[in-house]
Amino acid sequence: MNAAIIIPSIRVDPLLERCVSECHRLCADAEIVVLVDEGDGQERISSMAEVIVTGPLTIGAKRNLGAVSTSAEFLAFIDSDAYPDDGWLQSAVKFLENDLRFAAVGGPNISPLDEPSSERCVGLAHNSALVAGWWKYRRDRHARAREVGALPSCNLIVRAADYAAVDGMHEELFTAEDTDFCRRFTASGRRIWFSPDVLVFHKNRNMRAFAVQRFTFGVAMVPLMQNGTAPDVRYTTASGVLALFVTFLMSWPLALVSRRWRRMWAITVLGYAGLIGVETLRQVDDAADAPGTLLALVIGNLAPGFGVVARALGLARDLRGIYRNDR
Repeated sequence: MNAAIIIPSIRVDPLLERCVSECHRLCADAEIVVLVDEGDGQERISSMAEVIVTGPLTIGAKRNLGAVSTSAEFLAFIDSDAYPDDGWLQSAVKFLENDLRFAAVGGPNISPLDEPSSERCVGLAHNSALVAGWWKYRRDRHARAREVGALPSCNLIVRAADYAAVDGMHEELFTAEDTDFCRRFTASGRRIWFSPDVLVFHKNRNMRAFAVQRFTFGVAMVPLMQNGTAPDVRYTTASGVLALFVTFLMSWPLALVSRRWRRMWAITVLGYAGLIGVETLRQVDDAADAPGTLLALVIGNLAPGFGVVARALGLARDLRGIYRNDR
């Protein structure tokens, strides 16, 4: 199998070790390239993977460096806090070899079964359209196969020649580098396929890290909206609507001076609370998960809107000190 698995990370830690070990076990014929800021502990994985110490590069720069370090025909991108299901890479390569109309393929990234409560609740929120929007099929191992406009790079297999043809990922982007890549990739006429057989298990963040991540997504959307490079008009519209709703919520001081505004604000908030409550009941099987899932739904739904508003007001321009999308 002429494929290289490219895994960016900050450091060698137990999550990366699990990713490398499972990739090595399930994809024995593939080359594995790991790119880390720091080399401490690399001896724990060096028998299974080539380790490149890069210093603090962006995740896009790491992926590009991994791509040029191999002569493999196929590049398989997976995150260091994920690990593959049986047949992940084999199914992807077989598809690309058999259907030359498509230049990339990926599939679901679902929650591991051994997650603690906080992460499990975040995973349940990710299954909701209130958080994942029309992309919630990406979290469903039973979703139908389909052509798509974009997939996350935690689970994306690309022909190396096509990756190079669009100059890989933009290395200056702090986040949304895979979304930008897919936009340019499909704009060049290259096609992407979603297959439920190409599956990885992807760790969910805990509640605090989830809030930072979702807020950062909103912050990152503003320059994409301003320069016209947002990947999907629906995504842009949803971001704008969330920002308007957040602005409305922040207008609560007006309720102190206007009875009409107070009534409208209260009705809207009660309606939203009802929607979140119903969605919580739809997502949980265990009542013990309901409070955490409700909180995760609110965070996942509203935090991007707060990010858009903050960036539009000239705040939160640089979150590098508190957020890394390669952990």
